[in-house]
This record gives sequence, structure tokens and C-alpha cells, in this order.
Amino acid sequence: MILLPVGALQNLTSRELDLVIAHESAHNRRRDLLIFTFADLMNASHWFNPFAWLASRKLRSECEMACDD
Repeated sequence: MILLPVGALQNLTSRELDLVIAHESAHNRRRDLLIFTFADLMNASHWFNPFAWLASRKLRSECEMACDD
């Protein structure tokens, strides 16, 4: 299920809406939610390690870029 803000359907063109749906579907196909959950668990157990936080931030950024492609 993809949830959109209330005004999204009025403010987006059909092409933009298709791109949003394709992007979010890519997250689903790649199982990014599972990966993000694992990263969050690692951050919770290594909260004191700044490298864990940096790695998590980089992971999320790369996932977003991959879904944009």
C-alpha cells in the first residue's frame, strides 16, 4: 500500500504520479523496509558508534538513489 498526502493527486501530473508509484514499488521489490529495519536494530545496539550512524545514513541514501534509477 502506498500512502500519499491528501493534496498529492491534485498537485501531481499523471507522469509524476507514475514516477512516485514506480519509485515506491522499487522499494518494495528490493525489500528495503527489511533492510532499514535491520539497520535500525544495528543503530540501536551500536548507538555509541558514529560509524554505525554514518553507515546507516549512507545505506538509506544509496537505497533512495537505486530506487530513483
